[in-house]
Amino acid sequence: MPEGGAMGALIRATDWSGTSLGDISCWPEALRLTTGICLDSQFAIAVWWAADLIQLYNDAYRELMGEARHRNAYARSALATQQEMLPKLDELAQQVMECGEAVRGYDLRLVIERNGYPEDRYFTFSFSPIRQSDGIVAGMLVAAHERTAKMLVARRLRDSDARLVAALNAAKMASWEWDLQSDQLIMSDSATEVFGLPPGEVLHDSGQGFALVHPDDVARHRTLVESAIAAKGSWHGEFRIVRPRDGEIAWLEERGMTTCNAITGKVGTTGLVWDVTASKRAEDALRLADRRKDEFLATLAHELRNPLAPIRSAAHLLGETELTAELLQRCREIIDRQAGHMTRLLEDLLDVSRITSGRLDLKKRPVTLREVVDSAVETVRPMIDIKAHLLHVKLPDETILLDVDPLRIAQVLTNLLTNAAKYTDREGRIELDAAVDDGVLTVTISDNGIGVAAQDLPHLFEMFSQVSSAIDRSEGGLGIGLALSKGLLDLHGGRIAAHSRGLGQGMRFVVRLPLPLEQKNAVLAPSAPVNTARHGKTILLIDDNRDAADCLSVIFQIAGYRVLTAYNGLDGLATGAKEKPHIVILDIGMPKMNGYEVASRMRGEDWGRAALLIAATGWGQETDKRMAYDAGFDHHLTKPFDPREALAALAQWEKEKGSALEKN
Repeated sequence: MPEGGAMGALIRATDWSGTSLGDISCWPEALRLTTGICLDSQFAIAVWWAADLIQLYNDAYRELMGEARHRNAYARSALATQQEMLPKLDELAQQVMECGEAVRGYDLRLVIERNGYPEDRYFTFSFSPIRQSDGIVAGMLVAAHERTAKMLVARRLRDSDARLVAALNAAKMASWEWDLQSDQLIMSDSATEVFGLPPGEVLHDSGQGFALVHPDDVARHRTLVESAIAAKGSWHGEFRIVRPRDGEIAWLEERGMTTCNAITGKVGTTGLVWDVTASKRAEDALRLADRRKDEFLATLAHELRNPLAPIRSAAHLLGETELTAELLQRCREIIDRQAGHMTRLLEDLLDVSRITSGRLDLKKRPVTLREVVDSAVETVRPMIDIKAHLLHVKLPDETILLDVDPLRIAQVLTNLLTNAAKYTDREGRIELDAAVDDGVLTVTISDNGIGVAAQDLPHLFEMFSQVSSAIDRSEGGLGIGLALSKGLLDLHGGRIAAHSRGLGQGMRFVVRLPLPLEQKNAVLAPSAPVNTARHGKTILLIDDNRDAADCLSVIFQIAGYRVLTAYNGLDGLATGAKEKPHIVILDIGMPKMNGYEVASRMRGEDWGRAALLIAATGWGQETDKRMAYDAGFDHHLTKPFDPREALAALAQWEKEKGSALEKN
């Protein structure tokens, strides 16, 4: 054998007599020759000999394995010292030793420690049989080629591809390459989801791709792509497709560019396409909301101008010198009715805001169905009488007890009855029918009015919804009544549904409310009549709006009160300290000193601690009410309020704090 470097010297110095190879002087010629070839080679080569495949190898093979593995592997069985490659190694060795075939093992893993720590390394081994003179295979010549770097690159590519696929799937995006000469289309796996293809189906050519484009978009999109290709440029566009899987229409956005292979000269395109259906729907919803907002503002202006016109006319008549008592009464009725209409518009808007923000508090109490229905009918009766409608109300004979906020449920029924009266021509028929079944109250309100088209039914309960069949009516409203009714019923655990057989076929609304589990245990709270006549009590009105203060002053004087007025906070404090009024009705939003500060300072006076303080303000949110109570107010009225509200508050306070008033 040749010198063979360090491994040659080690082989010659090793005592082989204890192995299956026997003493080195007795080695067969085939083993000696093959070992010599191994030691002479600059490539990593080993000899595995005998049935137990004892290992001999050269310096290059030793360096490949590292010193740690060399110490365990040299002069020992290859199968015993290279467990990581089992069972593949066992299979290959058997194929060489028993069948005499030369074989290869690709990318087999070994744990190698070359840099002070163990790490995975990958090798391709070639195994060639070594035959003795009689032709029997006695061992094998093993050549090793390290493939770690290429394996890591391939792994990184696979990982990168996997991340790309995951990203494309998550973004509902697909990539493509299109060879223009062959018309071959290669798309990523994510294209199945993006284009809504049946499982396993792929797009092979441009014809299949363009066939998915919506008929109304295909010509435009084809022109865009072909123009970009002709100019050897890029394109960016949106188009609709009809998804083969379910027939639904989806919006896709696409970016593509023309490519040219520098070697072959082949021209093609590559790019990305992704699903933008959700954003398109959001854009449509925003446009619809914007349109409805404009319609709402126009309707709001219309609805506010309507009552303002008769109020202005009535105010003009009140200035006439020849004003009769009858005409004066008519003017008062006009102003009161139209101001009430404007107040209801504003209250509806505030209620919707409170419901949507979760700030509407229900004041539930036991109440009979008849009370709620009577309240709603009383409210809408003037409109029904003006249009000469026939209203038929049918309630169960037995007393039906509800656990609801009676004001809010009456508001729901009022909205529905008002709708029926508005959208039914003169001398129409309106029916309110109530029934109880299995613990649920069902109230049906129907009419023979203008009805609703089928396409408008799903949108009736949306905010600011105005259907085409009703928008041209002078009493069209703000389009929030039904949305408000649905919100109020939702808060009560109820439901509402709308039905119509079409235009001119009338309308039917069905309200369902759960009943209390045990009606017999509920106790109705009696409502005491309010006596608004008072004498000998002093009211101080403080408001920077002189008209508002002066009008209220007259009303309270007629009710029997002594009334003082002040038009700012400082004057109000001075008047209060001098006159020591029993009641102060105080505006909040005044210049220099607001109502909160005035109330707080009044509460610091002896007379102010016993007085009734009522906040009168245009701010009516729950937070505004809490701020008023925190500042020392006893009651809160939201402008414009019915003077009867203030009188009722005074009566209730005087009932509860009569003894305190007597001391003053």
